[in-house]
Amino acid sequence: MKFVYKNHLFVLCAIILFAAILCAAGCPKTKKSPQRYSVSGGKGGTNEQVFAGVIGSFNHLEDHFGQESLTHLLARMNGWITDQSPDPAWQEDAFFAEQEKSLTSLAENFAQFAKLLEKIIVADQQSGTVLTPDDVQQAADLAKTLLEQLDVTQKALGVRQLQEFLQSVGEVEGILRPLASVAKNMNMSEGDIREFFQGRFRQLGGNIMQLVHYFNSLSEIINNFAESFRGPALNFSRLDGDYLKQSFWCRSVAHWACGNRQEEIELAKELFDWTIRNIMLQTTIRTPQGELLPVPPQTPWETLLFGTGSTSDWAYVFVELLCQHRIDACLLMSNFQNSQGQVVRLPWSVGVLIDGKVHVFLVRYGVPLVTEDEITLVPDKGLVFGQVVTFDQLRENHELLRPCLGDNFSADQVKILLEQTSLVIPSDPIARSQRMFLLEKALTGTNKTVLFTSWSEVKQRFESAIPGLTVERWNYPFEAYFQSCLTRNTQDMRMELFRLAADPKQPYPLWKGRILYLSGRKTGPGAAAGELQHACLSEQARNDLMAKSATAISESGTQLEVQIRETEIALQGASEADKPELQAKLQELMQIRKNFETSLGMSLQGLQLQAAMFEIAGATANYWLGQIHFEEALLATNAGNRKSTLNAAYDYVSKRILANFKPHLQQWRHGANYHLGRVCEMQGKYEEAIRFYSTASPESDSVGRLFRSGQIRRLTTNE
Repeated sequence: MKFVYKNHLFVLCAIILFAAILCAAGCPKTKKSPQRYSVSGGKGGTNEQVFAGVIGSFNHLEDHFGQESLTHLLARMNGWITDQSPDPAWQEDAFFAEQEKSLTSLAENFAQFAKLLEKIIVADQQSGTVLTPDDVQQAADLAKTLLEQLDVTQKALGVRQLQEFLQSVGEVEGILRPLASVAKNMNMSEGDIREFFQGRFRQLGGNIMQLVHYFNSLSEIINNFAESFRGPALNFSRLDGDYLKQSFWCRSVAHWACGNRQEEIELAKELFDWTIRNIMLQTTIRTPQGELLPVPPQTPWETLLFGTGSTSDWAYVFVELLCQHRIDACLLMSNFQNSQGQVVRLPWSVGVLIDGKVHVFLVRYGVPLVTEDEITLVPDKGLVFGQVVTFDQLRENHELLRPCLGDNFSADQVKILLEQTSLVIPSDPIARSQRMFLLEKALTGTNKTVLFTSWSEVKQRFESAIPGLTVERWNYPFEAYFQSCLTRNTQDMRMELFRLAADPKQPYPLWKGRILYLSGRKTGPGAAAGELQHACLSEQARNDLMAKSATAISESGTQLEVQIRETEIALQGASEADKPELQAKLQELMQIRKNFETSLGMSLQGLQLQAAMFEIAGATANYWLGQIHFEEALLATNAGNRKSTLNAAYDYVSKRILANFKPHLQQWRHGANYHLGRVCEMQGKYEEAIRFYSTASPESDSVGRLFRSGQIRRLTTNE
């Protein structure tokens, strides 16, 4: 028991954290990126002008990197919403109101618990307060209350991260409970109580100095989490800013990714395909010790920005994209075994409600559920999926699912899968708030964005569509918000790749490129492709940059030696009155030299890590450039350039991702094989497409890839 909560971040984080400290040559520090709209101050102009400026900034977040810019935007948004009157049409959600109350109480109790533990652990010499057996009893009783509150909250919200807190409180309560009894019966002294507690705690392997900080941190985390449930509140918090960022990105993608399609089922098929193409499935991460862990929950904005996610993230993004077209969606959940051998409930499908029927999209496998006679192979397009099977059809005929699953499921297993299936709907407390209700009404024209959703209303529509199947809340959004609060002080570690820039005149190229892409500005002047090119450094350019950084480190050492030598010379000819000051200065410089020599090895290692970081950023940029060219090739307006565009989409990924075998550049290989398979489909290189789809992978979408390769072989054999 170390009492340091676990942050399951990506394997790169250890590299990123250290490299970020040493990347002065490549990371802009004080220079701000140019802004289309000012975000500083909030007093200039009318409230309507301020509002228009803030919304304009949310539409151009490529110009606003980092949390500081988002905080400024929210401050100005708060200036706008304070002038708004609550809308009587909005009604508070009783479940969310109860959760806010419970979480606030839980946070307060954690803070009080930390104070009591501090009194037990640390003697207060100044105030003169005395530690008594009653204090221990109070702490033990509060620990019991915390266990009860955590259990109730965990059951209500399904936040699995709370299990760790339950264990931590339980271990401390296991010390306090017997101590309270012994201390009272034996009238133990203050010193004996402390010695008893500290001795038992050390037996658990805990660090006594971290204990109070740990529980204070839990109080802050839970208090931040409670903010997401503030339904009536008319002010925007940090989580609200993330939700707005996410909604604006989803709105953009939901419209440009669909082209001119109008029918809802066609919109759903396009948005599903976009999600599978653009988000690489990644369900586990490998720790530096080689252990495989499930990826942590993340919100859709993180999935869109980083371009990777689990099957739950695939489902969550797809549902949010559909929401921007006011198309209802649910998740069909069943039992699966994860990488650690645990049985967990995961989505195997997203059900899309259109015209009273729930259409099945196999989100776990990356393909819509269609019968083979609805699949065609079209030149310049590849596989085209026709009518999507409905859930009613699937319940009547389980065999409709078998072709998509291949040999992975027997008929009995398919039957069990469907019997264990439950229907869940995302329940987002921020999307149900008064402030989002008001803000959505204020957005008009091209800024129109769906921000407000009601879980209960969606639930009613699905209950009508699928009678007899219980509809529940999906707890994953709660877990994603909680993870954001849990890692609030370290979340930017994943952002360090986006901070890198070889040229200070071209800051944040990876960030700008990704945001411009999500906004639909893919190619042309000032678009995503050009920005991503700035993130791709040649080997020579990387070497030159590292040499420049090494020279800067060397010059620092040289300057220090000059100062030491000058001080030594001055000391030799100094008067007795001046010698103490010079001796102190020399001693200080010698200590600096010692520290410098210690850190020199770390600095040189840091340069190597920095070079690796630029390589990783370049690989990411090349992968996304391949995606951009593929998306461009899909456009009917680019038919004349389709061949060259597809060639570029192929070359960026095959030559710069798959052809590179450096260990730290392997993160995109799984997505690269799928991307190249799709490119080859459109090019008519069917055998090559089959080869890419057949590449072995532990991820669940390998089943869908094999289904695609099987359909290509079936359709080409019949020609």
